[in-house]
Amino acid sequence: MKHGSVICFDFLGKHEFHGPHRLFLKELLKRPNTKLKILIVVKATDTTDVIRQKITRWTSTLQSVFSEFKLKEKGSVIIVGSFADKLSKEDIEKKETVLKEVKNSSSVISECMLLDCRST
Repeated sequence: MKHGSVICFDFLGKHEFHGPHRLFLKELLKRPNTKLKILIVVKATDTTDVIRQKITRWTSTLQSVFSEFKLKEKGSVIIVGSFADKLSKEDIEKKETVLKEVKNSSSVISECMLLDCRST
């Protein structure tokens, strides 16, 4: 039984790539039966301002593209803060607060989490 296929893309996070990403996302959304699961990965070791800026830049692009297609359920965005194992307990609380604030201010973010990158 065939349920579908998965295609993974790694969009570079640099600002100069956001224009082409926008066009690429639009083309993906034009395909019938396409659902997007988007992971935005930020370094939890960055400052809270940098984390907020990176997430906001991506989510504003995604909100714009989704609204252009009048979509609400075609994509969901998960924010992952990597390298949480490098943070103190105090810093973890600060980063979790920032992630919650950004999630609450965006209509496209479905989940936020910090990721411990230690090998097991």
